[in-house]
Amino acid sequence: MPHLTPEQIRYSHLVDDTEKTRAHALRTIREQNELLSDALHAIRHGSYATAEEFVDRALTALTAEANTLATRHPIPD
Repeated sequence: MPHLTPEQIRYSHLVDDTEKTRAHALRTIREQNELLSDALHAIRHGSYATAEEFVDRALTALTAEANTLATRHPIPD
């Protein structure tokens, strides 16, 4: 097995971390998209309290995910 330089090791870890972050963010977006779709269905059938709960849960999850991404990968000024 070839010897990796410290720079190559750091790069490998960065790639791995980025892929894990991307996969988690994508999973969160898909789950919350489904929840928002359910909320729209509830609105169309007059279940406003249910829709409100679904929207609140989706917004909470998306906000948490955005905060996690901002913490891990801050956007430069």
